[in-house]
Formats: sequence, C-alpha cells, structure tokens
Amino acid sequence: MGVEDWSLAQLRGSAPTEFFSNIYQYMSNWGFQYLLVSLMNSRPALPVVQTLIGELERLWSITFNKEYSNYQFHVSGQDSDLSRGLELLFAEIFPDRDGEKCRNIPHVIRNSDICLILENPDTSGKVGVFGEVEGLKGESITWDSFWNRKSDYCVFAVGANQEIGSLVDYEVRYKNGLYRILITFQGGHFVVQDFQSTLFWIEHLFRNGPLTRDQIKDEEFGYFYNILKMNWNKPISEVLSLISLHMGPDDVVESVPGASPIITSIHNR
Repeated sequence: MGVEDWSLAQLRGSAPTEFFSNIYQYMSNWGFQYLLVSLMNSRPALPVVQTLIGELERLWSITFNKEYSNYQFHVSGQDSDLSRGLELLFAEIFPDRDGEKCRNIPHVIRNSDICLILENPDTSGKVGVFGEVEGLKGESITWDSFWNRKSDYCVFAVGANQEIGSLVDYEVRYKNGLYRILITFQGGHFVVQDFQSTLFWIEHLFRNGPLTRDQIKDEEFGYFYNILKMNWNKPISEVLSLISLHMGPDDVVESVPGASPIITSIHNR
C-alpha cells in the first residue's frame, strides 16, 4: 500500500477490524518458528541443542563439534524471506537418504521449517540438518500423517503443545522410513507460556489501542510492552532499534529486573 516502514498506528488503522484475531493461529505457528530459531542460537538452549546433536551422532555413527560456537540455526521454508541464500551456508545435506546425497537442496529448503548447520568432521565442510517446527499443535509431530507429507531429509522436529507440565522432552521415533528426533515443549514451560502471553497482549494492544490502562503483573514484559505503547506512531524499524538496545550478547532479552529463567535440562520420554 505504498508504506515500507509501518508504524503500529498505521498498521492498526489500515488493517481490517480484528485482523490480529484472524491471523492468531498463523502467529502461533510461524511466530513460534521464528522464536525457536532465535532461542536455539542462544546459550540457554544449549542442553536442548546438545541433546539433538548427540542423537544425530548416535543414530548415524558420526561425531560433530557440539561447542556453542560451532553450530547455528536458521529459518527455512518458502514462507519466509529469511531462508534466502541459505543454500550458500553449507555444502550438503545431512544425512544422506538411502546412501545418496540430496540433489535438490532448494526443494528441501522450501519444504522445511528450520536448518541446523554443523561442521562435517570428515571433510571440515558445512552440512545442513533440516527439521520441522509446530507451534500450534505440537503433539502432531508424533503422528504418521504429519511425516507423510514432510521432506525425506527432515530428521528432527520441535513442537509446543498444551500438555500439562513444564518440561522439555525428547524421543526418537521411526517415521516414514527414517529416524526422527522429536523435541516437545510442554504447555507450562516458560518458553511456551511467555510466547502465548505475548501474543495475547499484542492482540489486546491492537484491539484497544495504546491509551488503554493495562494490568500487567510481569514487570519485565510490561517494560517492553510500554515501549510499544509509547512509540505507537514511530516507524517500526525505530521501535525495533529501541528494543534491541536491551539485547544481550546471546540475543536474549535481559531481565528488568532479575535473571531470566533458563533451560536446564531435557528429558527422554
């Protein structure tokens, strides 16, 4: 519509009524994909990442470097511009499928959600390991029907579900001719709860506007929520720059006040 750098006020004024409610499910799914990639690249997620890489090593009899500085996660999929140029960051896809190397890397990138880039210890070259993310119905990553329509080169999946509990679980299942590593965030885990709470308050903000008085008990979240309200009419690029001033070296928002919770362990189902 001729606006390249929207303000929140412009977006709310130009969008249909209740537009955020209409895209809530998409935000729950794709938003969790973006959040997860950022989270997995941070130190708090190290136990999850090392478990994932450890299972890759066990299943395919290989040894990767699991140090924090030797891996990186990226968004993939045809739905995101962030997947552009991903094929330039690695030489081949791991693992091979039935002993054959993948000949159509762009196809795998288009039809997956997340890519883990590791260093091949045999060649010192970079390999891409692909997976799926399900932020809306995390339990579906255990279904046969889920994997029947996924790439043969996707070997892991991460889901957020409504299961009672606050754990991160993992298991390995043989699905559609391939072992898949399945990681699940239970509904009570702070990552899932904070994400869903954020979506709720963003929808609340677009529905009621920035002048509404809100009762937010979480001081840390309230601090950033007020940044949005106070900069309602500024271009979103400026608002994001303001928020980025509070980012730590691992791209985790620093607590205001107190320490953020971390993922301390991952449990085998």
